[in-house]
Amino acid sequence: PILMDTPMARLDNKYRRGLLKVAPNHGSQFILLVHDGELDPGSTLFNTIRQKIGKKYRLSKKNTRHTVILSD
Repeated sequence: PILMDTPMARLDNKYRRGLLKVAPNHGSQFILLVHDGELDPGSTLFNTIRQKIGKKYRLSKKNTRHTVILSD
């Protein structure tokens, strides 16, 4: 599997789109960790990878010591 943690932080939309088109094709699994706003559902950038998404999870901070994982 390929795991990428916030790879789009300093990329403009052209390179973000290129990353989303190319990277998922180079491993049996592609795990992408993004922050809110980097890959908004409904955006053209999200639509670039939409068909390749098998599962989405969201982290929700409950307090200073606890975070829960939510499945979309």
